[in-house]
Amino acid sequence: MRKQYDVIVVGTGAGGSTAIKALCEAGLNVVALNSGRPINPAKDFSGHIRDFELPFRGLGDPKVSKSWVTCETERTTDKNIWEHDIGYTKAEDTEWVWSRCKAVGGKANFWGRSSARFSEMDFRAAREDGADIEWPISYQEIAPYYDRVERYIGVASTVQNRPSNPDGIYLRPIPFRAHDQILQKMKKNH
Repeated sequence: MRKQYDVIVVGTGAGGSTAIKALCEAGLNVVALNSGRPINPAKDFSGHIRDFELPFRGLGDPKVSKSWVTCETERTTDKNIWEHDIGYTKAEDTEWVWSRCKAVGGKANFWGRSSARFSEMDFRAAREDGADIEWPISYQEIAPYYDRVERYIGVASTVQNRPSNPDGIYLRPIPFRAHDQILQKMKKNH
């Protein structure tokens, strides 16, 4: 007899993995389908390698189309996890690329734990700008859901007390890397 599931979630990226967590915690029997394989960060990512140590100095093979090269695609050793020919529209004469990661966890594998909330002014933008239509909800109505998601996913930041960027429930800030520390020291000296 085949196993029965209450829910099938397609994709295990940011949205899918959050849905899986919530559904499992609600007691449902969930199966996840993914278009790619699991990722092994130690083997599949080369972000720790300096550019001059990468093939083609991190700029990609000149014989391969550059239309899909991004920092994420260039920093993964397995180029086959990237789906490139995705149909989407963009403004004329613009260069914008949408790369989709076909691996367990999707592009959440490349997320840097920073995620700003929309503010009340974002929800009122149509009224303030005189264009488009109003959001059907306010920041106050959605704030508890931001809190819940931030607890789930672990957003890192600092409390800034700015109306344009409401504070959330944060992990401690991500430690500065060596070049961040150099820039911070330069800022203090000037």
